[in-house]
Formats: sequence, C-alpha cells, structure tokens
Amino acid sequence: MCNKDIRVAILGTENSHALAFGQLINGGHPLRGGRLTPGFRVTSAYGYDGAANDKLRELCGVEYFADSPEQLIDHCDAIMVTARHGANHLPYARELIKAGKPAFIDKPTTCDEGEAVELVRLAKAAGVPLCSFSCCGIVTDTIALKQMVARERDKLIGGSVSSPISLENEYGGFWFYTQHLIQIMGEIFGYDVKTVRAKKRNDSVIMQANYGDFEVSGYWGPSDYSASVYFKNRSVLRSLDIGTDGYQRELNLFTDMVLSGQPPVDYRDMIAPVFILTAVERAFESGEEVAVNEIPEL
Repeated sequence: MCNKDIRVAILGTENSHALAFGQLINGGHPLRGGRLTPGFRVTSAYGYDGAANDKLRELCGVEYFADSPEQLIDHCDAIMVTARHGANHLPYARELIKAGKPAFIDKPTTCDEGEAVELVRLAKAAGVPLCSFSCCGIVTDTIALKQMVARERDKLIGGSVSSPISLENEYGGFWFYTQHLIQIMGEIFGYDVKTVRAKKRNDSVIMQANYGDFEVSGYWGPSDYSASVYFKNRSVLRSLDIGTDGYQRELNLFTDMVLSGQPPVDYRDMIAPVFILTAVERAFESGEEVAVNEIPEL
C-alpha cells in the first residue's frame, strides 16, 4: 500500500455506473452506509454530460474535470471507463493505458473485435493490467451455478439464460445491454462457443449457442435476469440478483488488480463476449448459423 490514496479517474460520466463507482470509492453509496474504499479516491473525470459531472462533483467530491481523456494523464494513477457507448471505450482509454494506467472497462468491452484485441495488446505493451466485464457474471447467483456446473460437468446437457435488451438507443443499439447475458452464459458454461443461431423478433433476440457437446439458449427481452442449468437427472433455475453486490464485486476486482498488478481474468475470456456478440449479430442479420471467430494471438 502507498501512503497516498491511489487516484482514480472516471471516463464516461453520463452512465449511472460512474456515480455508483464514485460513491463506492469516495463514500456515500447507500449499500455501503457511506463507507469509503481505503487507499483509493476518485479525484478526476471526463464526460460530456454537464449534469452528470455536477453530480460527481457534489455527491462524490470529484475535483478535476478534463476536456479530453488525455488531459487526465497527470491527474490519475488508474482509470475506470464507464461510457455507455462501447465505441467510446478504446478511444477514451487508449492514451491513458499507453501512459501506464491500469484500467477497468465497463460493458460492453468494445463493440468491435479488433478494438477488443487492441485494448489487450496496448495493456500488455504498457505492462499494466486491464479488466473488463459485466457484473452479472460475478454476482452470487451466477457463481453458484458456475460452481454447480464445474462439479457436475459430466451430467450437463444444456442450459438457458435470459436478460433485458435495448435495441433502439444511441449507445450502440444491440450492443448496449447484451454483454450481460453473454457474461452470465460464459461464466456458467464457458466461453468456448463454436457457432450461434439467432433471430430478432419485435423487441427481442433469441439465440442458440452451440458448444459442441451441448447447447445453451439465450433470450434477450424480459425485464429480469435468470439462468437455468439442465443436467441429466435434474434442472436448476435461478433468478439472478444483480443489484445487491454487483458494483461492489466489480470494484473489488478492480482495486485488487491495481494493488497486485495482476489482471483478475484471462484476457481471452475477457474479450470473448465481443466475439460471441459479433457472431450473434451476424446470425440474426443473415438468418444463418454463424461460426464464432477465433481470437487472434494476444
């Protein structure tokens, strides 16, 4: 631990996640009774939303607001990119990672396979750790199902996952919410999806993910999160509580990473959702079964 707090910069203040992380670190979040995150402090931010900037200033005590991501280089030791549009994630983070800042990237990691690969390569070249995920993959209910599958893998015959979707928005359309489902599926069943089939129907998307020896169905559309695991002798269904500890677990992984210098997840698994979502989008646009592209050498 250092004597001074590790200075965190938040990029993409328009997202409610920015305020949540700001309050979890600086104090004031209702789930933590106002407690701080020892050793860390959000001291700076970048974002185009003036009202959101004002909230971070008033509710979290953030002092410095930059006019560009690059202006934050001398004002932070680590970054959290929370921009709502995944297309902004690499541009916001690029120069800061190059400057040696460990980074957390909110979902979706990116909206493009090449950009996801570039993020990892930038971090490796700079010698700094990087993490990116949806909190849905690390909440208690998802972890319980993941452990169940690990124990009884020989009995597994399939599963299903559901989560909300927003197809019409200014934050990437299909990409805005969809990593939540893929993260749940990937954590429980693994990220080694071979092919996908998908259909877009009204305000929902239905997917079938082929793992080779079993399949998992995905339904983007309902307003809640759930997952089912099908074994030879029984089925297990869980409604997933993502609100109680999701943000806190993300923050714990980020702060542990900054202190240890080690990424909390394998980089191939970290960017796999981008490759799976790309295949899903190609599948419902073409009406054909689509192979998930291989992740190149990182």
